Amino acid sequence: MDVVALNEQTKQIIFGECKWQERVNAEKLCVKLAEKAEYVKWHRKKKEGEPCSIAKSFSRKLDEFEGKRVYCCDLRDLGRIVKSQRGVKVD
Repeated sequence: MDVVALNEQTKQIIFGECKWQERVNAEKLCVKLAEKAEYVKWHRKKKEGEPCSIAKSFSRKLDEFEGKRVYCCDLRDLGRIVKSQRGVKVD
């Protein structure tokens, strides 16, 4: 687990993993994140955790895993975000 983002008001938490590899298996990564998330002792009974995967590329991106939203972001997505923040027109 590389990144943890917390929202104190809603008790939401995002667990993130970054992989500098191509064709990353997002589902496999979500399984590992779910296992690691069990060790986080933050609002155990109320926390709503969502996995976030950042990779060079994915073999297949996921939108959902075990009924929870999943965030998958690859290099193309990051490029679009950076360009949009700089006011560059994005396709």
